[in-house]
Amino acid sequence: MRILHLLTHGKINAGGSIQAFLLARELKKRGHDVVMAFSERKGEPDVDTAQKVAQIGCRYVGLPLKTFLGLRALRSLLETGAFDVVHLHREVALEQFLRVTRHVPDLGAIANVGTSKPPEPAQAKRLNDRRIDRVVVVAKALKDLLVAAADVDPTKIEPIEGAFDEAAFDLHAEPLDRELDLHVPPHARLVGVIANLDPKKGHKVFIAAAARVAKQRDDVWFVCAGKGDADALRAKADEVGLPQDRLLMLGFRRDVPRLLRTFDVSVSASTKGEGMTGGIRESLAMGCPVVCTALAGNVELVRPRETGLLVPVKDAVALAAAILETLADPTTARARAALGQREVRSTLTSARRAERMEALYRDVVHWRRVRRTPIERILTPGF
Repeated sequence: MRILHLLTHGKINAGGSIQAFLLARELKKRGHDVVMAFSERKGEPDVDTAQKVAQIGCRYVGLPLKTFLGLRALRSLLETGAFDVVHLHREVALEQFLRVTRHVPDLGAIANVGTSKPPEPAQAKRLNDRRIDRVVVVAKALKDLLVAAADVDPTKIEPIEGAFDEAAFDLHAEPLDRELDLHVPPHARLVGVIANLDPKKGHKVFIAAAARVAKQRDDVWFVCAGKGDADALRAKADEVGLPQDRLLMLGFRRDVPRLLRTFDVSVSASTKGEGMTGGIRESLAMGCPVVCTALAGNVELVRPRETGLLVPVKDAVALAAAILETLADPTTARARAALGQREVRSTLTSARRAERMEALYRDVVHWRRVRRTPIERILTPGF
C-alpha cells in the first residue's frame, strides 16, 4: 500500500510524532510505500527530522499546513500522490484534510485520537464525517469517551495502543552509576519522572509528594528528566520544603532506557489529557516499578497491586503513600513490574502496532474499493 501520514508536528520530538515515526518505520519494513508530511514553519524543514525520515526509507514532505499555500500543497499531494490511505495525526491534520478533499480521488482516511480531552463540537463533527473511515484511539477508555461525548459510532472506533521502541529500550542497557553519573550516594534510592516539564504532566504534584517522602526517608532522591522550566519546579520544592540537594533536574535526556534501569520507582503524576502515558509504558518495558495517576488508558496498563500502583489525580498525599509502599517492598515491586514487562513486551511493541494498523488499513481500502456501492459513493460528501 501507499500510505500518507499527515502530521501537524514540525519535528519528531515527543509523544504523537514519535509514535507516527515508529509506525512509519515498521510499515516500511513490511514493504509499504510511506510518505510523512510534517508542518513546516516559515517554509523551512527541520533538517534532523528530514534525515531521520530518509534513514528509514520513507519520503519527507514539508507543508506549511496552517496557510493558504499549505492547503493548496496538501490538496496537490493528495490528488497526485496515488495514496491508498491517509493517516491523520492530531486534530489540525483532520481539519485541514476535510477542508481540501472535496475533489480528491477516493482513498481511505484514518483519524488518530491520542488524548482524553473531551472533543469540542467541531471536532466531534469532523470525527463523524463520512469521509473519515475509522478513528484510532490509544486506549479503550478513549473509545468510551468518544461514544459518550461525541456520539461517534462505536463500530468506527478502533483501539490500538501506542507502542514502545524495542530497539531503543533494550533490556541490556546498563544502569547509570549513581555516584559518577548522577552525583548521589551509591545507596541512594531514586524516584523519577520521565516527561517534558509541561504543567499537565503534574510535576508540581510529584514534588509535593516528594517532600512528604523525604521527611520519612533520608535515602531517597528525586529525579525530573525532560525539557522545560526547571526554575518553576525548584521554586515549588522550596515552597513545600523539599531540599534542593535531593532534587535532580536533568533536562532532556537521550539515555532514558539507562535512567529507567537505574530508577527504583518511575512516576507519572499527569493531571489531564493523557491517552496512555508513554513513560509508564516504557518504564514497564524496562522492568521498572511504576506509580501513576488513574487517567484514561493508564488504568488498562497499570492494574493496582498487579503491575503497579494507581493514585487519584492531583493527590500528593496518595502519591507519596504509593511511592513509600513501593520503596518499602522492592521484591514485590519488582515482581509487579516483571509482570507488566511481560505484557508490554508481548503486546505493545512497535512491530505489533504496525501489524494491527496494517490490518486496519487493508480493511478500509477493501471497503473503499470493493464493498461500497455506487450509491454510497454518491452520498459520501466530498467524493
